[in-house]
Amino acid sequence: MAAVLLVEVRDTSACDRITSDRINVNVRPADSFCQFERCRFERRQIERWQFGRHSNGRRAGLESRRASGSWYRFAPLMLRAILFDFNGVLIDDEPIHFELLRRVLGEEGIEVSEDEYYRDYVGFDDEAGLRFAFESAGRPLEPMTLRRLCVRKAAYYQDALRERPYPFFPGAIELIREAAMAGLPLGIVSGALRSEIEPALRQEGIDEAFKVVVAAEDVDRSKPDPEGYLIGLSQLNARPPLPERLLHPHEVLAIEDTAAGLAAARAAGLATLAVAHTLTAEQLALADHVVATLEGISSDSLIQRYQEVSRR
Repeated sequence: MAAVLLVEVRDTSACDRITSDRINVNVRPADSFCQFERCRFERRQIERWQFGRHSNGRRAGLESRRASGSWYRFAPLMLRAILFDFNGVLIDDEPIHFELLRRVLGEEGIEVSEDEYYRDYVGFDDEAGLRFAFESAGRPLEPMTLRRLCVRKAAYYQDALRERPYPFFPGAIELIREAAMAGLPLGIVSGALRSEIEPALRQEGIDEAFKVVVAAEDVDRSKPDPEGYLIGLSQLNARPPLPERLLHPHEVLAIEDTAAGLAAARAAGLATLAVAHTLTAEQLALADHVVATLEGISSDSLIQRYQEVSRR
């Protein structure tokens, strides 16, 4: 059984004597992604562990360093991994998903407009989107019917992309390759099916760049629930090659294109970057930082943006 690293501070009254390289780490079976949530750290706790001895445990000394910015010289926050959304961040296929969802729902006598799709459905996986459509229409949806509709939409998607390559956004493949070469662990947390994600990655020869892929069938609750990101964090720490030390949520960047995805990442404790491929920058205000495109974005620029956000 896989293992996940869990951190426990046994004596919180002694935080001023604990440094990051002396945190007590236990290894326990990863029988639930919920266990990973126990090791989420608030920045204030990290500050106390890292800088308590420099201020002799006095709050005034710590606050002085925080105000001046000098405390970052003692232990700067580091970007150590990236988790990407898939549809709308790496793959430009939201228009395809809209057409196919409208086709499947139309066959069931339910209409959905393009405005409704981008307002209400973006960020849902297929199951959540279909449930929402039936609920909005005031119609019951049996589990077997839901499964049948999901299979039908997945088949339509495969047919749509059989005769053409997966449409990656400009800059997406370059960023993935450059970040992997820089040694950053990468993952995907998506509401797409694994059968939709993995062929796209193989098409561009970037499947080996990803340590983790969390797909729709790996979670019980879709975004904005943080379950997918919590699983992704757990797997980043549990799967070989293991990190030299535990990856904490605040050291991982989520790249998203929807408000639901940003809410999920923030609930898991991650830093967030939004790409305005699908929605406007104003609709993505929940993000720590917003860019118009991935084109021209490098791992160095992501690290710089991460450090700027961390200083706020």
